Amino acid sequence: MFDTALIHRVGPDYPETARKLRIERVGMLRAMITTDGTVDGVQVVKSAGPLFDSAAVAAVRKWTYGPATRDRRAVAVYLDVTVTFALRS
Repeated sequence: MFDTALIHRVGPDYPETARKLRIERVGMLRAMITTDGTVDGVQVVKSAGPLFDSAAVAAVRKWTYGPATRDRRAVAVYLDVTVTFALRS
């Protein structure tokens, strides 16, 4: 198991249609964290729905992490991340 820390998180753009209809969802994505901590190869593991998936993927691609290490060397890892679309009251 490798640990990596989230350094910079960008929230997803809330789809306007979903906002108007007051729809909230949660999706799960799998992202490869490269040796320099950037995100690559994002895939939808659990869909939040067609209105939300592309916004979730676009946001996660902008995230940055501290690189995971093994034997004190940076290694690429896959990480499952949750993206929540919630409206504030």
